[in-house]
Amino acid sequence: MPSKLTIQEGINEDQINELIKNTREDKAIQKFTSDIKRFPNLASFRNWKKKKRLFVLTNNRKKLLGLIWFESKKPPKDLIKKNSLCEITFAIRIYKQARGKGLAKWFMKKVFSQIPDRYIWLSTMYNNKTAINLYKQFGFKKSIKQKERIYMIYEKG
Repeated sequence: MPSKLTIQEGINEDQINELIKNTREDKAIQKFTSDIKRFPNLASFRNWKKKKRLFVLTNNRKKLLGLIWFESKKPPKDLIKKNSLCEITFAIRIYKQARGKGLAKWFMKKVFSQIPDRYIWLSTMYNNKTAINLYKQFGFKKSIKQKERIYMIYEKG
C-alpha cells in the first residue's frame, strides 16, 4: 500500500462534502462524468447512494482522494448479448490532488478483491483515453460502443 493511504468502505459526512466540492471544481470530473448532476448537493448524494457499495481512498487525515462504487444494474441490451451474467456496474473517481500518481489501478485491485461477483461492467466516455487505458490494463475488455460511450466487461480470473 502506498504510505499514508487508507481504503475504507463507506463515506463520512466530511468526505461527502469534499466530494460535492471536488465535483464543482474539478474540470476533468466535469468533462468525463455526469457527477455535476449526480452530486450537486447533500440531498442528491444521499438519494444517489442508495443500493450502492462505496469505497473511499483517503490520506492519513481521512481527506477524500478517490471513490469507487458498485451497483447492481443491468447493462445495455447489446452488452447482455455478450455476457448475460454481468449485472454489477463499477465506477471510479480519482480527484485532482491524487491524480497522476498511479493510484487508480492499485485502488481498483484492492477494492475488486472484496467484491465476490465474477463479471463487472462499466461505461465511460469514448474520448476518455486515460480511463480506457487504465481499464484495459486492469483487464477490462472493450465490448460495445453506443453513441459517445464505450461499455467494457471485466471477468475475474
